Amino acid sequence: MTPHASPPSDLIERIRREPRDANGWLDLGRWLAEHVGATAAVGQVEAGLRHVTDPAPLLEFIAVALTSTPSAPVRIRALNRLAALRPHDVTVLAELGFAVVRTAAAPAALKPLQEAVRLGARGTALLGLLASLELAQGIIDQAELHYRMLLEQQPDDLGAWAGLHHIALRGWDWDALPEFEEKVRWAAQRQNATGNQAPVHVLLSVYGNDPPALLPGQRRHAPPTRPRRRSTGRLRIGYLSSDLRTHAVGVLMAGLFEAHDRSRVELFLYNYGPRTEDPYRTRMQRAAEHWRDLNDLGDIQATARIAADQLDVLIELTGHTSSGRLGIVAPRPAPVQIHYLGHAGALAVPGIDYYLADAETVPPEGEAEFAETVLRLPRCFMVTDHKRPSPVPTTRADVGLPDDAIVLVNYNQGWKIRPPYVDIWLAALARHPRAVLWIRCPSPDARARLVARAERAGVRDAARRLIDCDYGADGPSHAGRVALADLALDQLPYSSHSIAAELLWAGVPLLSQRGQRFAGRVAASLLRACDLDSFITDSVEAYAARLEHLLNHPEELAAAKRHLQAGRATLPLFDTEGFARDLEDLLFRLFE
Repeated sequence: MTPHASPPSDLIERIRREPRDANGWLDLGRWLAEHVGATAAVGQVEAGLRHVTDPAPLLEFIAVALTSTPSAPVRIRALNRLAALRPHDVTVLAELGFAVVRTAAAPAALKPLQEAVRLGARGTALLGLLASLELAQGIIDQAELHYRMLLEQQPDDLGAWAGLHHIALRGWDWDALPEFEEKVRWAAQRQNATGNQAPVHVLLSVYGNDPPALLPGQRRHAPPTRPRRRSTGRLRIGYLSSDLRTHAVGVLMAGLFEAHDRSRVELFLYNYGPRTEDPYRTRMQRAAEHWRDLNDLGDIQATARIAADQLDVLIELTGHTSSGRLGIVAPRPAPVQIHYLGHAGALAVPGIDYYLADAETVPPEGEAEFAETVLRLPRCFMVTDHKRPSPVPTTRADVGLPDDAIVLVNYNQGWKIRPPYVDIWLAALARHPRAVLWIRCPSPDARARLVARAERAGVRDAARRLIDCDYGADGPSHAGRVALADLALDQLPYSSHSIAAELLWAGVPLLSQRGQRFAGRVAASLLRACDLDSFITDSVEAYAARLEHLLNHPEELAAAKRHLQAGRATLPLFDTEGFARDLEDLLFRLFE
């Protein structure tokens, strides 16, 4: 390509004479694509849209020319216009859906994908993507339908079986789990390159109680070579995320951004999440010396933007969660690239060489779970915000809790809840009539299954004693509601993570069991950082026995609550400044 080449004069003259003729603009676009590049070609063809009588051929050219950057805003605009002109073209609708799903507006991909399927599209990749989006948006019946349509064509599709397993978890249809877990393991063994990949957190729900090992399809990375700094003086650190706002990740990270030592660190924040205004977003923008919004850039352009900042370290915070853009890190815009916080386990993707943890979440034998090299912080790996609002006192009557009850709480998302832990909780309710369970029910059907299970377990007045909790936004009022509980209950294989930090900050002790893998050991790490080791157990039997002991000795719960309330300024978990120093020291050592 010759960047400064000029199109033939007869081609320019042809467009000048007949600006409404799409063919002239198309020929210009093809010439520019061959001799200059796709960006220049698209720029000229897009200009032609203002003149031509029929814009469809030009829109199609733009969509095809930018295939290598499928979610570029100009390509999405072209596909949107093309879909409006050709509303029954399933190829255009599918391309639009696949493009939009890689952006911060991912839920908007539902409409074109659903329409493509309604019009007869049956591609397995399309059905898998649509079902996973519907599942993420809580459209459960449609998600199940589309997963089953996919399996009619590809019976060993791992993503579909994992999706159905996840639907059973979300609906607390625990009797269906053994069959689906067997199917997931079977499909994982037969996994082929054309199959839909299962979300990693869903695989963890199946494999999480197994000894540490890579998940199906993951491959271990070679250890990274010692990096060289790109800068002198202060360490240039960038954080990349879709969640730099009021979000579980943002709520934890805001204090760290403010606590970084500006004499040692130059801070860059890269946002590709929703453009919003909220208190946490405002704090982060003020804390950052350099705030970069990547929403209008495709992955290739975003990589180039980050590389231009000459970072020493890039910390990726989103991972395999639904809004992740791991394509940005694959070309390695920084010499050191680390995953932190967003994903509870190995990413096993190009560009991520390190995973940030601690000695509790990843003991030596736990490294078998990771493709990446594990970096360990000296204290708890999870940062918290020491400026998080303190609980504002409220009353149990305000949230429908009985004043004289022992309140057990589980605020986790419904898909984390499963036997044997739910059965331990219900057995405790049967033995202790004063106890109630305050739980986040994912749906009326799920609640009905829980009540029926409780009645079979001998829980009297089960419907009254199983109390729905309303999970609110972070803030002092929400923290005040959380603080009404006497004891929080954890579960495996996926323990409480940001929820655990929230509960402990509110002054509520948490009963946990160490799991086999990182996802099941996070709560134990947080409890150790609060000097509450006695609330960590190592087996299901020990967990049940410890719960029984605590219910028989409520004074121990009261003492633990006082300990947490008094320790907000002193406990290691809440030492944001100390965490910042630990992290900075670790990052500097990588270059020694």
